[in-house]
Amino acid sequence: MSWGKEKPHYAPIINFAGDPTNPDKFGFGGTWFNPDVKLRVFTSPKDWGVGRNIEFVGSMPDIALLDNIRRTGGFGLIWSGDPYWLEYMKHNCSFKLSTYLAAGLPVIVNSGTPARDIIEKKNLGIIADSLPEAIEQVQTMTTAEYDQMVDSIDDFAKLIRGGYFVKRALTEAVFKAFYD
Repeated sequence: MSWGKEKPHYAPIINFAGDPTNPDKFGFGGTWFNPDVKLRVFTSPKDWGVGRNIEFVGSMPDIALLDNIRRTGGFGLIWSGDPYWLEYMKHNCSFKLSTYLAAGLPVIVNSGTPARDIIEKKNLGIIADSLPEAIEQVQTMTTAEYDQMVDSIDDFAKLIRGGYFVKRALTEAVFKAFYD
């Protein structure tokens, strides 16, 4: 996929890859309503979304997802309201995090996520303690602030798309296995 010069643009949109009504993992979809910030959900349409400013995009292959969210702009959401899944997210590298960043989108993460430090340090997204707090940050962000974030993400995204982090991990593993 050629990324060209087109960059994501500010839009009061939060993209979420998954079903936010899944009570075992996320559980926030059925309560979503914000007339000013749209939730774009990459799952099958559900009747609970009617009148809640939710757009159901449906499932799609990874490359199409990257292209879709890059063109739409806005933010990528990595979130769970369930304590078990919050703890789980502390022990794994989220596929969603790398997907949103590879597409060039700023991310929204819970303040307890292990990725918090790098997101904060590298200006890759929004850190929040609650979804209402995250939505407020989306609503009050200026286009200039968003563009600055997208510029920061661009260099980081090239590393993800180029497999740099995987190559680094493999190289370190080989050195550790043979030379430690």
